[in-house]
Amino acid sequence: MSNQLPSKFVSLVPTNGTQFTVEQGNKVIFELAPSLALVKGRDSYLVLDILNNSSDQKRTALNNMAGADSIIDRVDVYSLNTGIHLETMQNYNQWQAVTNQYYFEDKTNLQTLQGCGDKVYAFERSGGNNSLVSQPANRVANCQISPVVEATGSPVYNYRRFTTPLKAGIFRYWDEERLTPVIALQGLRIEITLADAKQACVFLDAVEDDGSVKNISPSAARGSGIPFPDGQSGANIICTNDMKVKNTGMAVGNLVKVYYNDGGDQELDTSITALADNGGKVQFTLADAVPGGTTAKSMILRSDTRALQVKPEFRVLSVAPPQGMVNEIGNGMAYEFTSYDYHVDNIPANARKHLIEFNSVATRANCIFTQFQPISGDKGELNSTYFSGDIPGNLNLNEVQYFINGRLQPVRSYDPGEKREKIIALSELNKALGTINKETQDLGNPDTQNLDVYTNTFMIGRQLARQPYYYNLRDAEGQIRLGFSGTRAGDTLANTFIWSKRIISIGQDASLNVLL
Repeated sequence: MSNQLPSKFVSLVPTNGTQFTVEQGNKVIFELAPSLALVKGRDSYLVLDILNNSSDQKRTALNNMAGADSIIDRVDVYSLNTGIHLETMQNYNQWQAVTNQYYFEDKTNLQTLQGCGDKVYAFERSGGNNSLVSQPANRVANCQISPVVEATGSPVYNYRRFTTPLKAGIFRYWDEERLTPVIALQGLRIEITLADAKQACVFLDAVEDDGSVKNISPSAARGSGIPFPDGQSGANIICTNDMKVKNTGMAVGNLVKVYYNDGGDQELDTSITALADNGGKVQFTLADAVPGGTTAKSMILRSDTRALQVKPEFRVLSVAPPQGMVNEIGNGMAYEFTSYDYHVDNIPANARKHLIEFNSVATRANCIFTQFQPISGDKGELNSTYFSGDIPGNLNLNEVQYFINGRLQPVRSYDPGEKREKIIALSELNKALGTINKETQDLGNPDTQNLDVYTNTFMIGRQLARQPYYYNLRDAEGQIRLGFSGTRAGDTLANTFIWSKRIISIGQDASLNVLL
């Protein structure tokens, strides 16, 4: 239908400003007037010009899984003229990180257009352990918002443009494509609530020429960071191993901490004034000299100054309907789309059994997912647990079962552990993911060493009904029953997403009624 009707792109700027600090709670508001008539949501997209504006030029990257979407905490949609609330997507960036991992096999467009990192995974096998994916400075995709001059390390941070669909239900992103009747909804008001920059981006790692990765973040342990050979002091110090200037993860202007030894461990707080190649090694010029007669040991970044700015735009593909269709809309209609409700529960560190109750009012539910997020590290300097979550082995999670409408689902609980019943956990998750009208493309990094471990953000999932059917959760007294083989280092958040069909009933009198 849309191919046969006149259409045009309309560029919308926020009604409440043009430039925004990426800070928890800041809002970006777009208004879609009824005159836009019909909108083709799949072809509409956000333009996000993002600037790394760290006060001392710290080099950072957007979250490797969520990319530019990492700056969006929440999306709310209202009827413009009536103010009626139509949709809310909480933890929007968290779910988009999941989307990018599971629903896309080829990650190229995610990296080049949406700002995802070199590896669009949460975990990888390293040294026999399942560790969080880092973002090393030698990968181009990781450095999109923090490029430096290769020879001098001088920062060249400008607004970097990313484009990403607004993956809201109202635009039927999670359904078969259909035009959104903005005219019948009496316009749309879209409120985008921004996240904290320290959740959205991370520090880069330094990388030596042999591939060795060095943690240079402000919280790195003593002895970490860029190493220096014995006997160095003064304002010019040279790193131990071969490294390129652009791969240090540092830039001119960075506040740094130099560890040195004069018989005891000492620290020098200073800044970088110059970087240069010195025979394949990197020479750092510091604003303050390492005291004479001492020995420089290593250097890390000092202070967490992660900060971002964004200039947003919404490019909407507007489709003009024929008069007959306008008359048909005036006779009333029902507009259906898929979205989710978000529930959060706290799992105490010492709990060995835990019950998550979800009192959903959804009468057309499709599926349910739960991601487990350690509270500590949700704004991690190298990776955020908000996006990566945690794996069964770290959680000591060994029992998963649902209780819905007086029935256990499945009949027998399963252990999602990597060397237990991981295949059952993935099978249950795959069925659930396929219920949202999108086929699962990637259940994890297929590299041989990663086959036995979780590399995507770990979730448990349950299909409630196969398409085109749905399940009534109202009065179902739903529960997720979890068992643990041991305690955890700290409390864990259980982030649960319940997906369902919504219907907006549009009356002949232009009244709107949202049916859940």
